Amino acid sequence: MNSREILIQLALQFNNNWNDIYHYIQNGKEPKGDLVPTYGDDVRVFTLVDEDYPESFKSVAHPFFTLFCRGNTDLLKDGVNRVTYLGPRDTNDVIDSYIGCVDVWDKNICLVVSSSCGLNRKLLESAVGHQKVILVLANGINGDGERDAVPQELVDKILDNEGLIISAIPTTSALTKEMIDERNRLVGIISTVVVGVYVRRDTGSASIIQTAIANNKDVFMFPLSLDIRDDVINNLCIKEGASIYTAARDLREFLKKGGDKDGE
Repeated sequence: MNSREILIQLALQFNNNWNDIYHYIQNGKEPKGDLVPTYGDDVRVFTLVDEDYPESFKSVAHPFFTLFCRGNTDLLKDGVNRVTYLGPRDTNDVIDSYIGCVDVWDKNICLVVSSSCGLNRKLLESAVGHQKVILVLANGINGDGERDAVPQELVDKILDNEGLIISAIPTTSALTKEMIDERNRLVGIISTVVVGVYVRRDTGSASIIQTAIANNKDVFMFPLSLDIRDDVINNLCIKEGASIYTAARDLREFLKKGGDKDGE
């Protein structure tokens, strides 16, 4: 087996668990070599040794050994504005009051979503069929058994509109916290801009923001009332350097400047 085949076999053997694969390689062991993928021929697999492995993934800590994609992989190339909006799993008055500020109709923005609940569901239903969407799955490229599974009808619309389905996990298995953590890390790395609408401490949204900051991505936050609950970190992030997002034009003007906060 060549290096690419070895990485795919190890991804199947260890469900692409980074630590397990790394230590297995460090110990000089050979993969089983006889595992058969259960995903279809329409799935494109990127491995870390491929020349066309997406550039934005190469420079991160613990780069994914393999990525499993269905659809338009050109959306992973440099120069694409990939934006994710973060909010709670359940919608609330804060989300409803700010939803009009989110410009999901902007053709220059590729929307990144990771579930079908709360803010993600509202944005997905508004955007799909009108702009390109990247759907990031936690427990396998086929999406079976996702905790917040996106209905197949929406998945088909994403692909029909030249969108992309992506997962770090090759085949469906029982959803674990580690898979959700890796899904969130993948969202933070894929996104060129992260917008926090309503983000609580110690949540998946907070971990995505941490990943984005660690990888020098641009972070915008909606400013909230000073008497907001203590575990909501929007104002804290702004205090620590995140840009303020008050309307869709804030992001549009930022992107027109080439992603330069200083406009230089």
